[in-house]
Amino acid sequence: FPFVTTARRAEVLQSIKENSTLEEVDRILLFAERVSVQDSTLLREIQKVEIIETASRCRYSDLFLYANENLVGEICIICNNDISFTNSLSHLNEIDIEDMFICLTRWDVQPDGSLRHKEPKQSQDSWIFRSPLPQKMIDKGRIFFGRPGCDNMIAYLGVISGLKVLNPSELIISKHRHLSNSRNYEQNKRGTPAKDEKVGHHSLYM
Repeated sequence: FPFVTTARRAEVLQSIKENSTLEEVDRILLFAERVSVQDSTLLREIQKVEIIETASRCRYSDLFLYANENLVGEICIICNNDISFTNSLSHLNEIDIEDMFICLTRWDVQPDGSLRHKEPKQSQDSWIFRSPLPQKMIDKGRIFFGRPGCDNMIAYLGVISGLKVLNPSELIISKHRHLSNSRNYEQNKRGTPAKDEKVGHHSLYM
């Protein structure tokens, strides 16, 4: 927040609304540094949504710490705000995810509404775990949310923290809605993130 375009606002709101309709989702916690009055009103009208205003831009460590302090024993999903899920989340009830750190590669929503799986699988947009996480995830996870390359750094951090890192993205479907192509970081001529925008050097194929 704030949204760059009206189209981008619509994409994010649609994703949040879809998540709110899922039986598998109990609460939706939105961490935001700045929320306009208009957006706050729209978001609070969506069932299960709680807005948590932050003093600065969120780092992964902020969300990990919140989960460890407030959501012990619960299955937590951290995701970008343009990600929505399907009832495939029910598969989480069939497995013991203790000591697991699930990093999901997204399925991109196409103009006709179909889904296309993003290949190769070195990119992830959502992370699932049972709280609490190892302290190392908090100590070393001071990486800004949304920075290009942050996803692989977090997956790598899961590995070195002793967690079992998995990417069952063909079983648990996460939909990425971003047809507006609005970005909040600098791009190069190819339309990919500029070199100085990227963080880390680790690329995990899962």
